[in-house]
Amino acid sequence: AGKRFDAGADLVFEQSGKSGFLTLGGLDLRSASGAVVTLSSGEGVRYRLADGAITLNGLVSTSGGGLPDAAVRLNQRAPFTPVSGDAVLSEYRAGNASLKLTPVDFTAAPDGATRISTRATLSGPLGNGRVDGLTVPINGYWNGGSRIIVNRDCVAAGFDRLAISGLVLDPTRLRLCPEGSALLQVTRGGVRGCARIGAPHLTGHIGGTPLDLSA
Repeated sequence: AGKRFDAGADLVFEQSGKSGFLTLGGLDLRSASGAVVTLSSGEGVRYRLADGAITLNGLVSTSGGGLPDAAVRLNQRAPFTPVSGDAVLSEYRAGNASLKLTPVDFTAAPDGATRISTRATLSGPLGNGRVDGLTVPINGYWNGGSRIIVNRDCVAAGFDRLAISGLVLDPTRLRLCPEGSALLQVTRGGVRGCARIGAPHLTGHIGGTPLDLSA
């Protein structure tokens, strides 16, 4: 999408004495690949000339060109304060895999520290099998650099069906608790994580043999 695109916007300059503002709004960006990104509603991007302070308010929408259909509301009360909002995304599909997210709530601080909260539901290939309706709550933290932390506390996860090799599992709900500081951590050193599953109970079948497993 970034190789070739056209963009248009409303640009407003305000000056009063020694203070002034530059405001960018009504942004409409269209790429040759078919992607469309717009910024509407609210003030848009407001730049204070005296000190370079920026505020961001409005509705960002994306569609087309392989992008998910999304509407992202951005709110910032004043310069140097966190940007908060929520993102509503339509189901995203690639081949026979799909991803659904409940509205993504987020807060991004001026230093880049960002927190998000959502619930992801995935369906798609898994090895030589498939998983359907895999649902996992996500409470994430990004420090604005190289560290991402996901789910510091226990979450209720599950799936509607899981089939791999000759094993088929019925709808299952599990309580996942982190072993250590988080369920998943991404740093410059790599990806690591560990989960403890409390009292799992699985039913299904292996080939034509019924399966009932508790641990």
